[in-house]
Order: sequence, then C-alpha cells, then structure tokens
Amino acid sequence: MRFAKLAGALAAAALLCTPVLAEEVVVQNDSLIAGGDGIILPGFVAGESAAAWLTAPCDGDIVAIQIFWRSFFGGEPQTLGDAIRVYQAGTFPTPGPLYINNVSPFQPMELLGPVLSDNYLNEFRYMDEQSSIPIQVPVSEGEVFVVSFTFLDTPPALGPSVVTDADGCQPGKNAVQTSGGSWADLCSFGASGDFFIRAVIDCQEATGACCHATGICDGDVEAGDCALFGDVFYEGMTCGEITCTARGACCIGAGCLQLTTEAQCIVASGTYAGDGTDCDNDVCVPGACCDPATGNCSLIAGFECTAQGGTFLGPGSSCDPNPCPQPVGACCVGTICFGGQTQAQCDSVSGTWMGSQTECDPDPCAGPQPCPGDANCDGQVDFGDINGFVGALVDGIYCDGTGDNADVDGNGSVGFEDINPFVDLLTTNPLPIACP
Repeated sequence: MRFAKLAGALAAAALLCTPVLAEEVVVQNDSLIAGGDGIILPGFVAGESAAAWLTAPCDGDIVAIQIFWRSFFGGEPQTLGDAIRVYQAGTFPTPGPLYINNVSPFQPMELLGPVLSDNYLNEFRYMDEQSSIPIQVPVSEGEVFVVSFTFLDTPPALGPSVVTDADGCQPGKNAVQTSGGSWADLCSFGASGDFFIRAVIDCQEATGACCHATGICDGDVEAGDCALFGDVFYEGMTCGEITCTARGACCIGAGCLQLTTEAQCIVASGTYAGDGTDCDNDVCVPGACCDPATGNCSLIAGFECTAQGGTFLGPGSSCDPNPCPQPVGACCVGTICFGGQTQAQCDSVSGTWMGSQTECDPDPCAGPQPCPGDANCDGQVDFGDINGFVGALVDGIYCDGTGDNADVDGNGSVGFEDINPFVDLLTTNPLPIACP
C-alpha cells in the first residue's frame, strides 16, 4: 500500500441495499446502515486486496458477495476490479486455500473482472457474466471464511474505493494484501473501522419429522414448514421413530380444552370435537343445525351436526325462528299431483304430502294400476290366480275392490267373455308375469 496511515474522507454513504430472500442471512463485520457515514480508503494500488474474515451463523451455502464501493463525490463511472475471492480461514492475517464453487464446472471460488458501481451496494451472485453459474459454497455453522476484493488498477485521487464503517477497527477481522504479496491486519494501518465486505448465506433449516394435530406425520420436513396449528417438530428424527397421536378440541360444558387426545377428553368427561380441531374457531359453541330430510332445527355444535348429516349454520346461530329450508316433495290433491311442495304448502290445500324428495313421475296420486289376470292381487299373474278369477266370475269377489284385475279382456266388466283371454294369458306366456 502507498500509505502508512489510512487517510480517508467521511462521506454520506447512501446504501442502496439489495434485499435478500427470507431464509438468507447477511454476514458482516461492519456496522454501516442505510444513510450512515463510511470512510473511503483511497490508498490502494493495483494488485492489492482488501479482505474480511467472516463467520457462518448456520449450516448453509454462501450464495452472494456484497461490496460497498464509493468515491468522494459519487457518480464516477463503473470500475473493473481484478477479482473477488473466497478463501478458507487459514491463519490470520493470511487466508487459506480457495474454496471450490459447488456448481459445475466446480472451479476455484474467484470471480474474475467484477464490475462495481459507485455509491452502490454491489452484489454478486454468479461466477460468470452470463449469470449461468450461481455462487454456491457450502459452509458449516461457526466456520470462518475470507472474502477478498483485489484491485485491478490504482484508484484515482478522490475516486471510488472500498469503504469501512467509523466504529473502530476490530483486530483479527480485516486484512490487506500489499503489492508485495504479504498480508497484514487492517487495524495495524490505523484504520477507523471494518471493511464493508459481506457475504450472503442461504441457511439450511434443520429437518425432521412433523407430527400434525390430525395424527398424520410428514418426514424430512424443515422446522419452518412445521409451524401450523398443533404441529410438533422432532428434529433429526423420522416418522418411524416417533408416535404421532391425533389431538383436537375437547368440549366440556361451555368450555373447551385445547389439543387433547380423544382418550384424554373422555377421561375429562368431555366431547371430542375431532382430530385437528381448534378451540379458537368456536368449535364447541352450539348453533343451528338443519336436518335436510325434515327441515327441523336443533342447537348443537358444528362437529355434532356434521356427524348427523346436517347443515350447520355457524356458532351462535339460532333456531328461533326456524332458519332451515323445508324439504319438498309431491302433493296429491285428489288424483292430481303437484311437485316441489313443502308439507305446509300441501296441507294448506288439504292435500296429501307424499314425503321429502318424492316426485310426480311416477304419479303417486293415481292409485294402483290395474293388472289384468292378477286375480289374487299378489303382484304377478300365475296359476295362483285361478281361484281368485273363479271367485270374481262366479261370486263377484274382487281382490282389488274394482274387478279391474279380473277384467282380462278389458271391456269394463267381468264375465264369461274373460275366460278365454285368462286361459290364453296363463298358457301362452311364460309365468309368472310381473304386474306393472
């Protein structure tokens, strides 16, 4: 370096921070924040490097490098650097070997020819200009690594350079490599702060078994994905290694116990509301339950209504007046059928309601249909009808009350003229003959 003491200039560093993803963590030594003051270090020459020793807060991958680059006045053209490199910790202040990027073609972890913009937080996520090879360097929690920036050219006077904060230099956290190739602690040059050279780490969450309140277990789940109501996370374990018991709300009188097993609820003399149910959803509060078959309303809890096949109108809903839709069916007024009528509508016209969901086709109002030949009214024509036919013909005794079943020839009366058609019916057709 060309200076024995770093003579920087205070500048209002308008940090234009690039947001990172929620699971990513920025690792830094400096304390600069947006709108804070930074100190520009103008004393570097071509081939020299600035480096920060950083510590991984988690198991994960280094996925980006950040460098704040600033000139005295701002607004200078972009600067081409020599390289950004990521080293193993080594022995401070000398870095160890370069890491290998964990993406094919698995090259040493150095970004050649990085371009930096003045007064900007420059972030680098790729190894190449085509943005086709992402940075991915695996690190473990507590692992120390080194990020360095090497100057391609000597910065001009008042031109852009690397920046530190003004909160004091931390020994063992920053180093510079001079043009002679040797490394030294930045603090030994009288620096007033730490380099604004940072890394972004994509932290890998712990995985394990996730037992849901429904009693279902999902394996190989990250801790952050096991955070729904009633979830219990077992770090590092499989579903085969745990007992995942269903839990839910337990209704006791007007109260509710949260996340009990069904057995625990029974012991407490409660009513179990079902696996995965939640007291906060008013699961134990009764409301109007509509019976779709009868249109009747009862005040019970929603889970009880569902179990009975009813329609629940919500916790706290009332049965007074009855809010339930009434079932409809066929209504017989004499021999005339009216469809889609409630029982109340049918009663109002002195009709006969045939029941819920009954239809007018087939017509339930016309009465039984005649079955010529079924003289004993058993629903079929066979030899068992002979005595009934004789009784109708000789004595006028009709099983159907009308004689229509014995009127085989269909002339409107029962007589000797029905004998031959009756005999033909029994002898020329396979028996029995089912009535319509």
